[in-house]
Amino acid sequence: MIESLKFAAPVCGWLLVVAPFSVLAQSGSNDTIDQIRRQAIQQAGPDRLGAGYAAMMNFAATPDISSATYYVDGANDPTLNVYKIPLRHEFALEGRDWKPFVQATFGYLDYEAKFDFLPQESVKADWKSYGGSLSLGVNVPFDQSVTFVSALDLGLLRLESSADYRGPVAETILKPALKGVVFDWDADATLVGATLGLDYNRPFDSWTVEGRTRLTYNHIDTYDSSSDLVEFDANIATFTLQVDVIKPIDAQVGGYPLALVGHFGNTTFIGDNRDALGFDTFFEAGLALETDISKNDWPVKKLRLGAMGIFGPDVTGWSLIFGYRF
Repeated sequence: MIESLKFAAPVCGWLLVVAPFSVLAQSGSNDTIDQIRRQAIQQAGPDRLGAGYAAMMNFAATPDISSATYYVDGANDPTLNVYKIPLRHEFALEGRDWKPFVQATFGYLDYEAKFDFLPQESVKADWKSYGGSLSLGVNVPFDQSVTFVSALDLGLLRLESSADYRGPVAETILKPALKGVVFDWDADATLVGATLGLDYNRPFDSWTVEGRTRLTYNHIDTYDSSSDLVEFDANIATFTLQVDVIKPIDAQVGGYPLALVGHFGNTTFIGDNRDALGFDTFFEAGLALETDISKNDWPVKKLRLGAMGIFGPDVTGWSLIFGYRF
């Protein structure tokens, strides 16, 4: 019935299955509300949807997933917006090739879907997740081109569920029945995880190839909620691949040289909860301009700005590219 975060999609037809309109018309309102609420707890409670909730929180906090807009294929045309601010600092140790680093990521996610289940009746659902994560790690070079990366990830996240009900049945029956079960609640959770990956950087005659892979495994567990019925935990594993080809061009901005960057990437969710968001993989491709500001002797040596398209079996979208290099 309810499939992950294809999620609340059956709310559309669910009312017709659980309590047909004829029942709504003939039964007492309180009996109908109690009936639907019991079914909601059994079939749409956190035990069934917890993986989807955790996936949203993870999506908001994972540093290697871009800030972007995603249009998920589905009858309800859900839209997923993600915004992130990553901050990173590497430490150079005298006489050491390896470099410890600290990275903080602040993220915000908004997932919206509208469910039309009867004529003139609808529910517009909205899930918001926000919070931050802190990664403590180390870069260990294998040679001049390849670096091994490992990190411990810790975070605090919040998820808020709300809904806008339109129509007499939605207002009088669904709203009180689903409150605190599917909609109209908030929860706080911890994130504990680990990241492993490889960085690749190799210059050629007139261009450079940069690549990075990351395998992230996070455990998300609620510790507080506005509803006694909302409690969940789940494990989310994510693999990301990014490849950039950088070609200097004969142009400058403010006296800083420019380069053209071609970007390609893939994100794949792994494990039992891989399709919790309604899709389990997507690709991204785009172009950006990079400027070299190293002559300022700042910690950040290069800035990058561009755009890319997102495409996959069950999702499309777009994203701005913003990055920096040390």
